[in-house]
Amino acid sequence: PKQISNVVSRKSWNIHFETGRAAFSSDASHDLEKLKSDLLVASSTAVEIHGHTDNQGAPKANMGLSELRAFAVKTWLEKAAPVNFPQGRIRVFSHGQTNPVAPNSTAEGRAQNRRVEIVIGTTGN
Repeated sequence: PKQISNVVSRKSWNIHFETGRAAFSSDASHDLEKLKSDLLVASSTAVEIHGHTDNQGAPKANMGLSELRAFAVKTWLEKAAPVNFPQGRIRVFSHGQTNPVAPNSTAEGRAQNRRVEIVIGTTGN
């Protein structure tokens, strides 16, 4: 699939994962259901899931972790609503710790940097 060329929406989601793992924490289900609902409304669009981490740990490991977490969200959506998320609608991108939105010097900042961003849009022709 082509990369999104016309962004309709970009939103950072604070979907919680177990520390250092790509497993969802027990409180993630509400946010995942809300994400699914939002994406079902925009059913004719392409979806990109961008995974991010804080700067704790090795950069290479964080890159892999951000990819695994983005794939976890993709897999959850595809299993929860397979008709609405057919093969090829969702693409995954990993950024590790390279794009922080807050300083990593505080616990609050690190928490903001552990995120997935969802971009929806069209791919053009």
